[in-house]
Amino acid sequence: MLSTRSVKCIRALVVLPTRDLALQVKQVFASIALAAGLSVGLAVGQTCIADEISELIKRPKLEAGVCYDLEEQGVELQSSVDILMATPGRLMDHINTTKEFKIKKYSGLQRQSIRSKTLKEFRDGDIQVLVASDAMIRGMDVEGVRTLINYDVPAYIKTYVHRAGRTARAGQAGRCFTLLRKHEVKRFKKLLQKADHNTCSVYRMAAGSIESLRPEYTSALEKLKKCVESETSRRRKISYKSSRAAKRENVIGNSDE
Repeated sequence: MLSTRSVKCIRALVVLPTRDLALQVKQVFASIALAAGLSVGLAVGQTCIADEISELIKRPKLEAGVCYDLEEQGVELQSSVDILMATPGRLMDHINTTKEFKIKKYSGLQRQSIRSKTLKEFRDGDIQVLVASDAMIRGMDVEGVRTLINYDVPAYIKTYVHRAGRTARAGQAGRCFTLLRKHEVKRFKKLLQKADHNTCSVYRMAAGSIESLRPEYTSALEKLKKCVESETSRRRKISYKSSRAAKRENVIGNSDE
């Protein structure tokens, strides 16, 4: 039971599309949680982020008059709340300003040395979120991966099994989510049947929560488009140079003959 917990930490995160809705839901949760001895926090941008952090994080009790370096002392900060209400934008603000919270990518387009370094950091826990292509599924074994999210539906059941297999390894618990549009649900369920998996929980996202993320999503797509165009241009230049070099070698070889 949460009411008999010995250590306070965030047990539930509720993300809501607007500040007003978050405030209303927080009031409801607070009235219920009080009876169970639980506390509810809010991260919606009502105050500056520093003030929000001070309300959400419990500072350790240290001796007065002594200067401490929390990192050198190995002091672990604890949450002041059990349940946190947040808007998507403010939640990302907290993630981006949290020291040592890292998000990195893993792709077959990267050099092997970079991929190896990234994988080591992920295994060591220095990276909390890894955005990866299917290059990650090829025999990679990383312990402790609790959640895997498929951004797109894999074309083949074998690919899905390999992706989902990155979590819940060696008898550990894990979850695999796949982002789907309405017309993709039926095809996805048929795909799972090929692996004798006939049950699949469906979690519907409110239109409002998705709409609030549209500006950030559109911006990310524009950056992705530029990145793809840049990579395509780079590959064409390399191919063109290689082709010209091969022709020069043929010319030199023919002249020698």
